[in-house]
Amino acid sequence: MDRRRGLVAVALTFALAVGGSPIVVASPPADTAVVRVMNLNIFYGGDELDLHTGSWCHRPAGCSETLAEVVNVIRDSGADIVGIEEGEHNAGVIADALGWYASDRTQVISRFPIVDPPGADGVYVWVEVLPGRFVAIGNVHLPSDPYGPYEIRDGATLAEVLALETSVRLPAIADHLAALPPLAAAGMPTFLTGDFNSPAADGLQSARGDGGARRGAGGRGRGRENVPSVSYVRTGAGSGTYREAGSDLGMTEDAVKVAVHRLRRRYGDMLGREVEETVADPAHVDGEIRYLLEVIGRR
Repeated sequence: MDRRRGLVAVALTFALAVGGSPIVVASPPADTAVVRVMNLNIFYGGDELDLHTGSWCHRPAGCSETLAEVVNVIRDSGADIVGIEEGEHNAGVIADALGWYASDRTQVISRFPIVDPPGADGVYVWVEVLPGRFVAIGNVHLPSDPYGPYEIRDGATLAEVLALETSVRLPAIADHLAALPPLAAAGMPTFLTGDFNSPAADGLQSARGDGGARRGAGGRGRGRENVPSVSYVRTGAGSGTYREAGSDLGMTEDAVKVAVHRLRRRYGDMLGREVEETVADPAHVDGEIRYLLEVIGRR
């Protein structure tokens, strides 16, 4: 839910939180505020892992206890504003559990009111940290495939990695790079949170600079919008490995795993809806699905 208020830009001192550990700063003067900003990737909505098994959650509605732990992490961090990555449909759910505000467009949640200003077009929001005093927050999740660190691992040259970042990830952040600096230049404290999926500076230093052929190049590019065969979805292994499927599809191993996971989730949602049509009480859906899987497993 986006909450709208008027705009007054004002200077603000802040502490930036990395992960769940905000930086401690001295108390500010009375006319300023300390704001702790955190970025958190919660992995496919924060309810896709089963904490009891350490594996994927097989419930069509997700594992609510895992999502509750995400809420606890945010609460315990002391953060005031959080850029959520992979929030799926749960950014607002998390905000509600915390008693916070949420912007579904940007996946930003905050203990302070959030304003979706005219002309921002989902690139950023304003957060009213004090009455009439705002900060600007942008949030991005850049493409993960092809993944620069893996390219470096496989012997890519520095020029190849930089070309990859320029062609794949830079366009995805162009709107933010155009919109946020003018806000900062005008005196509004401005943040950009995100999962950038890019090599750190020390990683780039390990990229080869000699322009030689990299190992395993094999024409690997951004990867086609393909998914592996349904046997991978059903068994988790199929007739080969994720790496072999990636080689066949022109995708990285991790990209195949992501594609399979998304397909599993879509399949689970569809199965859950079908089973729900056959039971009198929706609470019986999980039990019916477990029974169905047991029957299939006997064959």
